[in-house]
Amino acid sequence: MYLQQVQFKFDFQINDFNDNGIDNVKIVVSTNSGQPLQPLQKIASGGELSRIMLAIKAVSQNSKDGGTIIFDEADTGVSGKVAESIGQW
Repeated sequence: MYLQQVQFKFDFQINDFNDNGIDNVKIVVSTNSGQPLQPLQKIASGGELSRIMLAIKAVSQNSKDGGTIIFDEADTGVSGKVAESIGQW
């Protein structure tokens, strides 16, 4: 996946109970060294989203059985070490 400079954080906020539950989870990420953490949906490209999802799946694969996930654009615009890393998964 070759996400060596990525910083990743889950922000959990407890809200009043509503139709969507009680907590709100926001994923913040920095995809480049030196950049501040920002909401994932605002800064990540389609390919980055796919690679981040693949990384989450790889980290959590030992914790429970998962279903099939389709990674669209995981290899868009990549080559070299990044492409090699994605291919290993």
